[in-house]
Amino acid sequence: MSSARLALLVVLPWAAVALEPAAAAPEPLDGTCPAGDRSCAGASATPAGKYYWANQKGDLNRTGLSAHAVPFDLRRQAPAWRWTDPEPGVIRATPLIDDRLNLYVSTINGRVIKLSPEGSVLWTYRSKYGVQPSVPALMDGLLFGNTRKGWIYALDMETGEEVWAVQASNGTGSDTASMFAASGVVVAATMMPVEGRETNNALVALSSHDGAHKWTHLMTGFNIYNFQGASPGDGTMVFMDSSGGVYRLNLETGAMLWESGVADRQASFFTTAAAVVGPNDVVYCVSNYGDNGIVHAYNLSDGKPLWRTNVTLDAMQAVAIGRLAGSEGLSVVFGIGTNPGHPMLFRMIYRGFYAFPGIFWLLALTSGC
Repeated sequence: MSSARLALLVVLPWAAVALEPAAAAPEPLDGTCPAGDRSCAGASATPAGKYYWANQKGDLNRTGLSAHAVPFDLRRQAPAWRWTDPEPGVIRATPLIDDRLNLYVSTINGRVIKLSPEGSVLWTYRSKYGVQPSVPALMDGLLFGNTRKGWIYALDMETGEEVWAVQASNGTGSDTASMFAASGVVVAATMMPVEGRETNNALVALSSHDGAHKWTHLMTGFNIYNFQGASPGDGTMVFMDSSGGVYRLNLETGAMLWESGVADRQASFFTTAAAVVGPNDVVYCVSNYGDNGIVHAYNLSDGKPLWRTNVTLDAMQAVAIGRLAGSEGLSVVFGIGTNPGHPMLFRMIYRGFYAFPGIFWLLALTSGC
């Protein structure tokens, strides 16, 4: 990998643009499984595999932190290449990057496209199971995705061939959730039962090897929206419901280790945000309490509440956490304000909800937080 060069992929509707890096890329941060090699599955203690960006927000903690430098001003650097989708497929999923700098782009209309570091299409997978709302995940030479019809599938990263596919339920919510894959287990959010529902209320865990069912976690009284499981890599998973409740499960058995979060939350409280596990063993959550956005933190070990801050506007985005330039401590960064809506023509026709982005919020974390 010493001669490899890391490219920054900027995804726009129906297009992808790669920018040349300023320097050679460092080694991937974790794991041992090269793309297409499933013989080492389960051999490594690093569950994400040896990939630069294995899932939404990069690492299993979902910190959104990257160790790789990018150009300060993208407008000053010409793209190294450009790929345009020949179909009217919407791209809203995070592009994934394997250990060889290949890119995996998922589209709403049911495709996964693998691009070489030079922008050539290596293979295209077309789902037989309907549109796919979620961000896929990479692990042990496989790409995992799901579809609106309740199917969960695994693809060989080298060839794009389907390895297995299982229908976990009769339907999955249309929100942009994220697949979770770690320690030989794949977790997806889905709906049970489907009738009368518009959003997910259950988690299903399958074996990454063959899709065999491991466990199902059914929510009681609350829903899951934009599911984003996070893990410190110890065989557990943390996630948040759409009203601000936080949960930690055993990844192998699905057993509840603790439940915490906003104790007096109501099912009507809603956010598209999620929980993130910090490198300091603290779980950071963003949600809404009535009309006010809040960010709240908990001990990873036992779910004990640590602190809570009101951010005044709606909070719909999970935090990114890391050390900012000029700061020695950790900071959390997230956007606040109601989710932006559809283009003007769509709004005029359908009169659906819409709003515009708010502002970014930065919290500097003191020691012990």
